[in-house]
Amino acid sequence: MSSEHEHRQLGGYKATLHNPNASTEAKAHAAEILEENGIDVNDQSTEKHHDGHAHSGNHQAHDGHAHKNDQLSEHEHRVLGGYKAALHNPNVSEEAKQHAKEVLGQTEDKDDEHEHRVLGGYKAALHNPNVSADAKEHAKEVLKEHHADAA
Repeated sequence: MSSEHEHRQLGGYKATLHNPNASTEAKAHAAEILEENGIDVNDQSTEKHHDGHAHSGNHQAHDGHAHKNDQLSEHEHRVLGGYKAALHNPNVSEEAKQHAKEVLGQTEDKDDEHEHRVLGGYKAALHNPNVSADAKEHAKEVLKEHHADAA
């Protein structure tokens, strides 16, 4: 999800809090989402910036600098990247790798499907006239390492 998209989603939740037609349940849900993303729902201060848009005191104008939500999104992205890296790190225990898979929502099926597609790409390279001899040799080695038929 792009940070611009996330920023707009959070703006929608913030608008829900001030919408007189929104139900109490919708407002409670919006407040919960905003708090999970580090936005103080009790802070009612907004300022008008030179772009004409209202921003809470936690944000800067659209000047290319990171907004609070962008920083959270970047942090979450880095955390998920750490879990993904753990899956491929030989020094990480199987138990920790299983936890990382659970956090990332991956199952063995997804891993198998990915490996199947990668090996399929190597097999296709063997028959592609635009692939160099060195690359074809590398593809044969990878397929041999994975006990895949190079036919």
